[in-house]
Amino acid sequence: DILLRCTPPYRTVVGGDCNTRQPEWEPWSTASLRGENLATWAAVNQLAYIGEIRVPTHESGHVLDLTFSNLPFASASINDLLHPGADHAAI
Repeated sequence: DILLRCTPPYRTVVGGDCNTRQPEWEPWSTASLRGENLATWAAVNQLAYIGEIRVPTHESGHVLDLTFSNLPFASASINDLLHPGADHAAI
């Protein structure tokens, strides 16, 4: 994955439709290799998961759309007022 080869600068927010599972953001799931790699990349680059833990971003009930940041006090949440017209929630 291209993202895993990047070194984000300070004051960064990274987000996307990652389609991977990891207990860090979806505690009931079993980690996939992609999920482990993404979590390791985030930790190495001092990026915290800033989405809502346990709050599904996909209509299947999974947390697939992920947001990370190294900004202090950064957070991301689902906005129910926006609907992208897809099977994913707007963050």
